[in-house]
Amino acid sequence: SGKPVAAQPDPGAYRMRKWVGRHRELAAAIAVAGVLLGVAVWQVYEQWRQTQEAKREVAREQEVNLLIAEAGVVPTNREKLELMERARALSPRNVKILCAIVQLLNVESRFEEAEKAVREAVGLAPGDAQVHFLLGMVLTSQAVDAKTEEGLQAYAKACAIDPTFQRVRTYASRLLTLGKIQEAWDQQRRFCAMFPDSPEFRTWKIVFGWSLVDALAGACRYQEALDLLRQLEPLTQIHGAASGNSCNERRGYILSCMGRLDEALAAYTRCLESTPSAIQGGDLIVDRAAVLERLGRLDEALAEHEKAILLGFVHPMKRALCEKSLKRLRGRR
Repeated sequence: SGKPVAAQPDPGAYRMRKWVGRHRELAAAIAVAGVLLGVAVWQVYEQWRQTQEAKREVAREQEVNLLIAEAGVVPTNREKLELMERARALSPRNVKILCAIVQLLNVESRFEEAEKAVREAVGLAPGDAQVHFLLGMVLTSQAVDAKTEEGLQAYAKACAIDPTFQRVRTYASRLLTLGKIQEAWDQQRRFCAMFPDSPEFRTWKIVFGWSLVDALAGACRYQEALDLLRQLEPLTQIHGAASGNSCNERRGYILSCMGRLDEALAAYTRCLESTPSAIQGGDLIVDRAAVLERLGRLDEALAEHEKAILLGFVHPMKRALCEKSLKRLRGRR
């Protein structure tokens, strides 16, 4: 018809489809090869990325260890804290670093910061006995009733998770310091029963028992203190004469406070008979002389005080008491 023809080359996508249609097997092989090549390239890249990350982690860990080691040798707590904070910035989820920071802050009496840090540690490691132990330490250091109770609960949880000697001893001692004498005694007995063959727990049972006796006597709960001493007697016999003497000395003091002077005198006498004067000095003799004076046996009391002066004293307060008693007794003659 003489009109121009409107034509153009086939689009690339059309030609590709036609080619694929004519060479299906070859096209499939090329596609699979492309996918495999892509996967291989991705795997190589991912392995390289992980290797680089591992190298960075090793370098970061080495730097953290260097900072921790340096913190162990610097002289002041402030310098230690600065180094540990730098280590924490490099490893923010490291619970051991957080625990070290908490202890340093607590020593510096920066209780609010210590509490914030230890609560973060509890969030990171809720099943770690040490972080609960530190929480108890920080909270009971603040002398706030509500926080003290929460702190005691934290101590109890730490002991329930892992009742090591240090944790158990600190928890029971803290209860005793807070005046919770019965709870302290119950905890001590419970934990010692859990480790009947542990020498450190057996020894601590006696030493802590004496602390409880002293606490009861200080609270004028003399009969309870005396009953507890009777419970401790079988244990002290195992640990030798020194333990038995400590019981007799405490028994003498408690009985004298109760007005049972003859029994107190007998307890002090038993203690003196088995304790070399060179070790005890005149301290115990002064206690016995005070009982003799209250019994009206003034000459014997005076002789005892004079003997104590010759032997010397372990505790300066005993010397002052002895000199005062000597002056009083000599004035009555």
